[in-house]
Amino acid sequence: MDYQRMIEGYEHQQVKLRAQISSLKHGKLSKTLGTNTAAVIQRTERQIMDLERAITKCRANRPPS
Repeated sequence: MDYQRMIEGYEHQQVKLRAQISSLKHGKLSKTLGTNTAAVIQRTERQIMDLERAITKCRANRPPS
């Protein structure tokens, strides 16, 4: 497996999720979400944490360079 490519993909997903959170917090997307904005932000933050755990596992399993 190419762990480095997986890590880069996970990090890219994290960047996109953080941008979504930023947009939500600044009200850019809240019009479409209504009162569920806080719940969406929490869910997105959990996704970021899940990705961080996956990155940590990939780094641990990556063969030494």
